Amino acid sequence: MTLPESTPFHAYVEPARAAGAWWRVVLGLAIIGGVWVGFGSGLIVLAQERAFAFAGIGPEDLGALAGSGRVMTPPGVMLFLLTFIGIWLGLWVAVRLIHRRPFDTLFRPGRRLHVRNAMRGAGLALAFYGISMVVYLAVLGPPERTDLPLSIWAIWLIPIVIGIALILGLKWRRRRRRLSGPPPARIQGAWAVATDRLVDAGVTIDGADTNNEIASASVGQVPTAHRELHRLATLASATTFGSPVRPDLLAEDAASCLGQVETSMAENRTGWERLRWRLSLRSLRSKTASPV
Repeated sequence: MTLPESTPFHAYVEPARAAGAWWRVVLGLAIIGGVWVGFGSGLIVLAQERAFAFAGIGPEDLGALAGSGRVMTPPGVMLFLLTFIGIWLGLWVAVRLIHRRPFDTLFRPGRRLHVRNAMRGAGLALAFYGISMVVYLAVLGPPERTDLPLSIWAIWLIPIVIGIALILGLKWRRRRRRLSGPPPARIQGAWAVATDRLVDAGVTIDGADTNNEIASASVGQVPTAHRELHRLATLASATTFGSPVRPDLLAEDAASCLGQVETSMAENRTGWERLRWRLSLRSLRSKTASPV
């Protein structure tokens, strides 16, 4: 079993601290910027050739992206946001080719938000934005205002809302199905829901792991409900390999344990971490889904 508390981050940082090389940083930044500009330029060329006509994006939507104006329509803004894929591609190239490290070593252990580092990053981003805005105003003057009604911009929120609703709907439907039926099925379903929650939190469960092994290795995810997690694992195993007495009472016990496990996981996270946890696709993808 591989937990999110593994330390590939330390394997990345420690050698770099021992022998720092600024030329790698400078070259890496140049590569990131070059890939970003190249990727963005490619998107602009494709848009000018109407390659994105199926999405309603044409040359008339480029505006400031192509230097033909200072106002962009909502499709143009969406195309601009897609150019940031180039930054991630450039970052991947720099990490793999210049630093010769796996890409996931850029993220700290646990993949949880580090508040201090996040505040530093936000401060640098705001400083960069402020400097760039001052330069923009000094060179081009005040920006033009678009006369597009707010309703047109709001339409572009619909796909985001639909995507969130689809994820939550799929998880709710699967949860409801697993927690219904006869008592033995509800007990096993409660354990399956719990493992889905663990997977969404970043835990990787191998098909050969037993229920008790999963529970023992995941106690860090449920600091105030580790007994309930072990109890739920035991109930699921007893139902799978035997016929316990009064399964109806055990099903109620399993449901109570599941509720406390979920509450503990939610309380152990910040608001942003809870949002990522609830919208995670790990438990929905066959590659990372729980085998339970």
